[in-house]
Amino acid sequence: MIKNKFLFFFVLFFAVCVCTCAQNSKETFDIHVGINLSEWLEKNENLDQKDSVVTTAILDSLKSLGFDHVRIPINEEVLFDDSLNVRPKFFELLKNRVDYCQKIGLKVIIDLHGSRLFYFAGSNNTLFNEPQPVDVFLNVWKKIQEIFRNYPTDFLAYECLNEPAAAIGKHHLWNNVLNQWIAFIRKTEKQRFLFVGTNRGNQLWTLKYLKLPQDNRLVLTLHYYSPFVFTHYHTEEAKARKFYGNVHYPGKIINDEDYNNLPDNQKKDYASSREYYDKNRIYKDIEAAIDFSKKNNIPLNFGEFGCRRFSNPEDRLQWFRDVTGVFKENGISYTLWGLNGAGFGIWINGKLDKPMIEAVK
Repeated sequence: MIKNKFLFFFVLFFAVCVCTCAQNSKETFDIHVGINLSEWLEKNENLDQKDSVVTTAILDSLKSLGFDHVRIPINEEVLFDDSLNVRPKFFELLKNRVDYCQKIGLKVIIDLHGSRLFYFAGSNNTLFNEPQPVDVFLNVWKKIQEIFRNYPTDFLAYECLNEPAAAIGKHHLWNNVLNQWIAFIRKTEKQRFLFVGTNRGNQLWTLKYLKLPQDNRLVLTLHYYSPFVFTHYHTEEAKARKFYGNVHYPGKIINDEDYNNLPDNQKKDYASSREYYDKNRIYKDIEAAIDFSKKNNIPLNFGEFGCRRFSNPEDRLQWFRDVTGVFKENGISYTLWGLNGAGFGIWINGKLDKPMIEAVK
């Protein structure tokens, strides 16, 4: 009888250990609500002012506001010279802020936002030429790893490349970069969490073309700025710049009167803005990503979403409430764009936009 009890407890103990190991193997990068440290290290301009853009005091304020992680967009040309030697000033600045995030409990996603081979807002797109210079791209990541590989895997994660743009019809070129990058990182960092996006700007419609290897430490990261005419109202770089009526949310983004007053040659540009947008529509937009996440057992993150202040203030806040409501109701982590600038930031003339903060939390 004693032997049977011993055997029973031994089997039970073994089963618990196996279960625990299985759970650990499915560990996730535990984040919920974060913010992009935008207008900092992703642009190769105002280099002399970068130490004052993201201070330790600002990081303290982000933590106190309830953010649990930051995405740090970095530009290869800011961090490295043409020979891929680190630029000491910016290397020390970045490392200092990452160390401080670790100290106060803000998790970090290191996002390669732009490289000499590709920048989402530029004309240089040689990464997706054929044959592809993937080895050159991986050399950049080798240098990034030299900086960050010793940080704990539950604190710091990598994101391969922001908003990749292989040509439509050549989505396999992005899959090639992504899969070679994952294999490259795994040679030296088996446990690092890796954020992987979709082609053509981390968009939802290209999710069906994404091909990933078996790896239980990947996180799918997408971007959401729909409806675009509303979230990017009157921006210089968007086609929304041509429209000077009013935009609305929820409902039809452009009402009948304003649409009918458009020149005939512009109406086709705004046909999609005649659709009715509300929280249910937002869910429908991202439903395929939720299904993909469940089917492939991969956590889902929206690494960018946002809306500029040119839109009606109360409509804009409702858009934030609805988008984040869908995220929270479906267990999706999200990372606001952004910290500073271009009408997206959480500060207005140096003052915190408290209604915006409340809407995104």
